[in-house]
Amino acid sequence: MPDYMMFLEPNGAPPSGSSILAIESRADYISQCTLKCVREGYRTMAVKHDALKSFSGYIGSYVPRTVYTRPCTSWFKRGTSEGRVVALFPGSANGYRKMLQHPRWEDFNFTTTADTAVNPFGWMSVTMTCGEMDETDPTPYLRDINFPPVVDGAEDGKGSRETDVVAEKEKAAAKVTPVTTAV
Repeated sequence: MPDYMMFLEPNGAPPSGSSILAIESRADYISQCTLKCVREGYRTMAVKHDALKSFSGYIGSYVPRTVYTRPCTSWFKRGTSEGRVVALFPGSANGYRKMLQHPRWEDFNFTTTADTAVNPFGWMSVTMTCGEMDETDPTPYLRDINFPPVVDGAEDGKGSRETDVVAEKEKAAAKVTPVTTAV
């Protein structure tokens, strides 16, 4: 399982847009990685060397087209004026969010736990939910259904609010005396 993931990691801090959006996007990404490892029985997850080289190559070809490579001493160039930009993501906070929404699992090497090493479906060891096993909620999917509200009085068999309103309108209409005009 991933045991070291960073926020605002090298080449992971967008130069424009909200840092909070970037941090939240990274938190969602880390959660997706952790959930994949837990659900599918992976013990470790590591970036493939080729994927890392490709990403570094992309940054190396993108960043020179930006203002961040101009000759000035900067923290994102390790305090040098001509160094490699190591801190900034090559894009906006929105672009960073979009990139992290769908992890590229093919860019990682995974090692399995003992259960999944013996049987690739070992991660399915329990195919019932906790609610089913302890009989507290055997149908959790019904919580998301938009049931109409129970109408007043309908549950005790004395009618419903709608029929009471109709009856009141009929009574009120019967009390109205017709107005006659002399002809």
